[in-house]
Amino acid sequence: MRLKLKAGGTHFATETAFIVRDHDAIADKLTEVYRHGRTIRVRPRDGVVDLDIIVDRTSVEMFVNGDEHALSAVVSGANDANGITAEAFDGLAVIRSITVVPLTPTPPVRRS
Repeated sequence: MRLKLKAGGTHFATETAFIVRDHDAIADKLTEVYRHGRTIRVRPRDGVVDLDIIVDRTSVEMFVNGDEHALSAVVSGANDANGITAEAFDGLAVIRSITVVPLTPTPPVRRS
C-alpha cells in the first residue's frame, strides 16, 4: 500500500516513508540539501505502521510509529493540497482507522 499526500507519504511495500520538499513555500530560498526529498526506513510493528499526519496552513508534519521518526515540510500557499490518497499494490491493505481532527488555535498567554 502507498499512502500519499501532496507533499509526502508512505510506501509500505518498500517499508519507506517520504516527504517531498522541492516545491514547498521556501524551497527556492534554501539549499539543494533542503530541496532533496527525505526518505526513511519504516519498520512495521506487528504488521502495522502508525502514522500521525498534522497539516496546517503552513506545514505538513508526519510522525511514524509514535516518536520513531518525524518528517516535515513547509507548504504555505498550497491551498489546493487538500487530499490524501491510499493505494494498494500486489495485495490487500487495510486502513484500520482514520480520524480527521480540525486544529484549534490556542489563544496566546500574555505575561505581565
